[in-house]
This record gives sequence, C-alpha cells and structure tokens, in this order.
Amino acid sequence: MTKELDDLSGPFDPDFKPEDLSKEALLKLWRSTCRLLIGIDGHWATRVREKLGEEATFEINNGVWEDMVAREKRWITDGMNMTGNDLATFFKFQQVNPATAGIMEIELDLESANKGTMTVTRCSVLESCEKLGMPERQKACCDMDVIYFPNQAREINPNIETKCLKLPPRQSKDEIACKWEFTLEPQTDSPGL
Repeated sequence: MTKELDDLSGPFDPDFKPEDLSKEALLKLWRSTCRLLIGIDGHWATRVREKLGEEATFEINNGVWEDMVAREKRWITDGMNMTGNDLATFFKFQQVNPATAGIMEIELDLESANKGTMTVTRCSVLESCEKLGMPERQKACCDMDVIYFPNQAREINPNIETKCLKLPPRQSKDEIACKWEFTLEPQTDSPGL
C-alpha cells in the first residue's frame, strides 16, 4: 500500500488518483471545490448583471439554481447512499451539500422526526457582501435562499414545509446569518369508505 498524500507538493506522478489523497487532503480539496462553486456563481452573476441589470440577473440566477435542485439532490443522495424522505435525510443532505455546508457554517437541530431548525451561524456570501458594502447584492442572495431552501426540502419530500425565521441584514457580525424551520406533517391514511 502506498502512503496517502497530504498534498501534491512532490514530483509529478502520472499514476496519481484522487484515492491516493489522505482524508485531510480530501477535505482541503472539498473546501476549495466549494469555494470554486460559489465563486463561479458570483462571477457569472456579475457578468450577467453588467450586461442585463440586477433584475434579469436575479431571475436568471434563480432559474439556474431552481433547475439544479433535482440534480443536486440526486447526485448527493446517490453519492452518499442516502435513502429516505424524512427530515433526518434532508438534514444529512445539508451536511454534505457543497452549496450549503461548503460555504456556510450550519447548526442542525432535529427537534423531533417532524420538526427541526437550521441555523446558519456563518455565511461567506453574507460576509463578503457586508465587507464590500453591497446590501442590495446581499438581499438578492438571501431572497434566492427563500426559494432555494424550500425547493431543496421539497425535493427530499414534497410535504416538508419551510419557514424562514430570520434573514439579514444583521445589526452585528456576532449575530447569526439566518435561521430556518422545517416541518413534516405525518401522513395519515385516509379512512376507507
């Protein structure tokens, strides 16, 4: 067995495969890939905004992310061998979703089988918009999440309801970024006639 690599600082290896990387190196690569995902989205949106304006950018960007929800769910759940359509499955999905856990620090509280909350304690997009003094861009991104998170939840189970409990702007950087409540009403069998 060959030694797992912590990085690729050594000589070029024509037989290298990602499986040769250590767990720590794979985590670094995952984080970089998550940054790349959100960076591409941001740069793409900037170019569209320059050509078509803010309203068109919001509409097109939302459409792209709405179209991606089914693929995202399938790729992640298949790749991680996740089955089920309950809140626990949805929360597991969020824990490994590059567009969520990859760019946000999240706390998931599964209060019961039918109710839970997701608190975003840190959001790189929010922090970037705050740093650059772009409240309108921050609002557009958060408005997209008002559509995106419910769509993700419904992709796991159409009966999951999403309620936004808190959105930016924040009064202080010590505040959470946002908070969401998810509920799944137990399905009852309808009585026979």
